[in-house]
Amino acid sequence: MSLFKKYKASISSFAVIISAVLASPSGHAGLVDATDFAGLTVGSSASFDRVGNDGIDDMTITYNSGNFTAAQFFTTPTANNPAEIASQTVSWFLPAGGGTSGIVTIDFAIPLVAGDGLFFVDFDSLESVAISAFFGGNALSTDAWTLSQFEGSGGTPSSATWNSSTGTLSTGSGALANPVDILTVDATIDRLVYNISQPASTMAFNWSAKDSVTVPPTVDVPEPVGTTLLTMGLVGMGIARRRSRSAAAVKSDQSSY
Repeated sequence: MSLFKKYKASISSFAVIISAVLASPSGHAGLVDATDFAGLTVGSSASFDRVGNDGIDDMTITYNSGNFTAAQFFTTPTANNPAEIASQTVSWFLPAGGGTSGIVTIDFAIPLVAGDGLFFVDFDSLESVAISAFFGGNALSTDAWTLSQFEGSGGTPSSATWNSSTGTLSTGSGALANPVDILTVDATIDRLVYNISQPASTMAFNWSAKDSVTVPPTVDVPEPVGTTLLTMGLVGMGIARRRSRSAAAVKSDQSSY
């Protein structure tokens, strides 16, 4: 492989990495299909397709600890839901079982980006979730995250409150009919950790799904770059050889005296 081709290949690889980190939406496919979450047990993981709707898994949920049973929860179309789910039945990630608690970690191979949403449904009856966000192993602030609330199928607005300084979403004691809460993030995120407490065990969660991502074009490096480097190397070799010959000639002259 020529020097130029090696250099071009490295630039292409870099562009692919950047495209994953700076993934931007060209549309929304709704939310993630939660089918494989059902039956997940403590210490195990399941993977899901969030981006592209192409059958290729790009996020992983790990059930770290707790006493809930992983299951699915379904909501039917209703005009009182946000646009992403107003016209379709949605499967949600449900930690089931009364009096449950637990910790789940969500890793995103294609990160969430600013403007993406963390969705929660039927969040009521003293339930709460403390959320930690990370990128590249570094903890992120949740101070600028915003909360949007919808009535869901019951016509009653959510009663959830968001404490941005502690990253905690919590609710009052009343039971509601499937309200929807959305936390909109302000940064690139490749890991979320949910610390869940739900005495009534009705809260379920999900994330923005995307039809596709925008991939920046490959940067082509002009051929003269490689040629210039080669030329510089040859010139350097020529100078070194000339100096060697000059030194040999001087030594020869000295030995003739």
